[in-house]
Amino acid sequence: MSQEQEVTEKPKRKELSDYEKGIIVGMYMRIPKMSSIAKDLDIPYTTISSTIHRWKTTGTAQTKKRPGRPETLTERNKCAIQIALLRNPNISLQELTESIQKKVSARIGVNVVRKAIKEVKRRTLGALNEQPLDTELTTQSLLVGKNDR
Repeated sequence: MSQEQEVTEKPKRKELSDYEKGIIVGMYMRIPKMSSIAKDLDIPYTTISSTIHRWKTTGTAQTKKRPGRPETLTERNKCAIQIALLRNPNISLQELTESIQKKVSARIGVNVVRKAIKEVKRRTLGALNEQPLDTELTTQSLLVGKNDR
């Protein structure tokens, strides 16, 4: 006779919010027993311990900013794209990409320029028109939505 056991997985926890970290530090200042804090808040002891340790060593319970992939285009490059669009609104996406590559002296893909155009549009015209983008589209059609013409 085989006995089947029900396998229950613990739900994955998300990172604590700054508010929750503040609660942990506040409780620790009042009652310096990490085990009782963990039990009261239903948060693992190791999480409580690492939060308190971070607070003691750095003076803040917040986690350090994590490194990520740096952006391909700088603000200066994005401004160059915006200026190029203002000077020649009918320039094709491919031509714009090639001119930006010459200015930046690096290989930049069409999708990076397309993303920068979206950002420029968001900054200058407000809400983004959710139209599918094609490499044959002119930048004018990206800057001015279908209903805006």
